[in-house]
Amino acid sequence: MRVLVKVQSGAQQGRKICLRPGQEMTFGRTVWADVTFEGDEKMSGKHFALKADNEQCRLCDLASTNGTQ
Repeated sequence: MRVLVKVQSGAQQGRKICLRPGQEMTFGRTVWADVTFEGDEKMSGKHFALKADNEQCRLCDLASTNGTQ
């Protein structure tokens, strides 16, 4: 399953990130994340991860301070 993530609001509104089957990406506000939202104080350094396979996509909170909804 190919997954397309589109940023809905904020400084990077409209940005699109694509995950292919078998791929995992981390999202956060520091360079330690694969996808960076620099300066976004609502996000932790590494906030959450998305994992895609052939059948589903899973979102995993990475013990972020503000949680993931």
